[in-house]
Amino acid sequence: MESLDALGRKYQTDKASGKHNYLEAYDALLSARRLSARTLVEIGVKNGASVRMWRDYFPNAEIIGIDLNPKCKEHAGERISVEIGDQSDSEFLEWIMQRRPVDIVVEDGSHLWKHQISCFRQMWPALEPGGVYIVEDLHTARLERYGNNGETGAAFFARIANVVSATGFAPGEREDPFLKVIRGTVDQLVFGPAYCIVVKRKDVVVKRKARGQHNAPRPPGPFREPNLVDVA
Repeated sequence: MESLDALGRKYQTDKASGKHNYLEAYDALLSARRLSARTLVEIGVKNGASVRMWRDYFPNAEIIGIDLNPKCKEHAGERISVEIGDQSDSEFLEWIMQRRPVDIVVEDGSHLWKHQISCFRQMWPALEPGGVYIVEDLHTARLERYGNNGETGAAFFARIANVVSATGFAPGEREDPFLKVIRGTVDQLVFGPAYCIVVKRKDVVVKRKARGQHNAPRPPGPFREPNLVDVA
């Protein structure tokens, strides 16, 4: 079987060596799940390169791509579906996560700090036990046009690491219900150049409103025009 980086280079995704060089690290954590993964959700479809890479890497998984641009629908195909929606729309993300068990989430969307944070807060609770959450392009913490104020995505995930590792809470953390809960759900947290991987414990109980309802109706959320801001 081809390595993840070989597939990334084959489909010319910028995640591969020669550009961002994420895939060797991902492969080390994901290879044990290669045959068992059932559903992978990726936020950010763009030219379809990475959803095709994931389809070939996980031969038994359904790949769900999310993007704002309706033209990304053209990248749907065998075991690949593309949903058009806004990653800041909490009802839309809930619908995605409640339709079926999700094993892996790859957040490669707007790269805005607030979205890097809000997507994790929204999607992590519904991620399957033993699941993997990957957030990319955390280097936008140094680019003000991706936030300009407030907490950066990189700082938020560093704070998650502190909460998971520490025995107490820093001032203000105890008032955040998400931070109080997450301490007991994280098995592993890995940082690399511009990415973070969070692995969920296998003994976590996940409550899902509509488990297995693949045809649950989509919420009538507002449609937004594509955000053309991209990483420099």
